[in-house]
Amino acid sequence: MPSNGDANLQRLKQAGLIIEDPLPAPFAHFVDGLTPHEVEMIVALKHRLDAAGEWHGLEPTAPGELPRFTNFMVF
Repeated sequence: MPSNGDANLQRLKQAGLIIEDPLPAPFAHFVDGLTPHEVEMIVALKHRLDAAGEWHGLEPTAPGELPRFTNFMVF
């Protein structure tokens, strides 16, 4: 399977899903293996979750307040 890593990483950073760099190897491998369609699906889900949170008046959590496993990818 061809690598989509750099494009996937940039798209997920742009969408605010990856907030720390470099990613640990298991996360980098996961991102690299995503298809462009899967990346866009993840981005769309994040936008919908953000919108639902805003609609209910929820504030985004600061990265420093997140559990360890979410410090690299934020949903």
